[in-house]
Amino acid sequence: MTLIDIYSSPSSAEGLYEVVERKGIGHPDTLADALAERMSVAYSRYCRDTFGAILHHNLDKVYLRGGHARTGLGYHETTEPTLLLIGGRVSTSFAGQPIDHRGLFEQTAHEYLADVLPHFDASTWLRIEHMTTDRSRYPTWFHPASIEDLPEVRRPTASDTVAVTAWWPHTPTERIVLALERHLNQEGKGPRHADLGQDIKVLARRQGHRLDITMGIPVQSRAVTTVDAYHDVLRALQPQLHAVAAESAKSLEVRLRLNTSGDNPYRGKQQYLLGSGTCLEFGEEGFVGRGNLACGLVPIHRPKSVEAPYGKNPTYHAGKVYTIFAEQIARSIYEEARAPATVTIVAEHSANLRAPTHIAVALHGPGDQLLAKKISQRVVEEADHISLAIDDGRIVPR
Repeated sequence: MTLIDIYSSPSSAEGLYEVVERKGIGHPDTLADALAERMSVAYSRYCRDTFGAILHHNLDKVYLRGGHARTGLGYHETTEPTLLLIGGRVSTSFAGQPIDHRGLFEQTAHEYLADVLPHFDASTWLRIEHMTTDRSRYPTWFHPASIEDLPEVRRPTASDTVAVTAWWPHTPTERIVLALERHLNQEGKGPRHADLGQDIKVLARRQGHRLDITMGIPVQSRAVTTVDAYHDVLRALQPQLHAVAAESAKSLEVRLRLNTSGDNPYRGKQQYLLGSGTCLEFGEEGFVGRGNLACGLVPIHRPKSVEAPYGKNPTYHAGKVYTIFAEQIARSIYEEARAPATVTIVAEHSANLRAPTHIAVALHGPGDQLLAKKISQRVVEEADHISLAIDDGRIVPR
């Protein structure tokens, strides 16, 4: 039995002061999250289609070690490639049939990077090392002989003791931060403007009704040959970004600043120039779990868990499954009970996956608490978390 508590509480994100950050789709940490999750999705789909079930894997140990380049006004030359190190554990066979997981992961990585970083030549600028293992004290865990060696198919249980949280809907500040970066990078579908890079960062600070936003937007180094041309690109962006911000939150007074490094005492940092679109080109690093939460944001005043769901098995990994459930509960409560909500789920190791130990729902405003409780119970009993993860792509960074 799951203990479900419903209570009223003001949202911690709707006080007089709020800070929200987003690491854009080209940020090394976001890239690591996205690669881990997309490789897991590709592997899960392959297993489901080929064997009828998702085999054991966890690919949440992806690391991107930046390369090096000579970059400046009008030029870019990569001198050292970026390293993609794929870690974690993965099933390498089923019923004696080997699985070309390495080929699948490499194809996924190359296709994704080609989509989001069109100026990054992965064929020459990326080196991939495979550090996954298939080791376990249980001989069939990563080498199942049949579906019978996948106990979660018969009785899904939580893989660990976890606590996760999610909420819905976003505050106006959160909506603006998402909208600004997604406007330029088009939710991972490719850049809106060819003369921009994709390693964009947005930081918003709201005090009452005033919202101050700082954006770091890289300019494609080969697209500008002078400092004036660089600033012309940024000046041209200002009106469209102000329009995006105004559309997302009409009640806030917005001040937007772009690329504030012009006064940096180190001359080489006064312009934010990238030839490849990502700061990986000059040694920056990316790790799974250091970027945005599953909601796509780093909201400073929201409660949050330490779970990094990216790359984990969508069948039974508690941190991933309950991240999906928590957001689905919050969304459903808002849609059906018309109350903003923050949902926390706590589960003990080996608990029935459909019956976590505790669900706590904070309603931010008037709402039917009995209905909220019924919604919470229904979601954990009925939500198709596997389809939401690998078909809907609910956790895929975008």
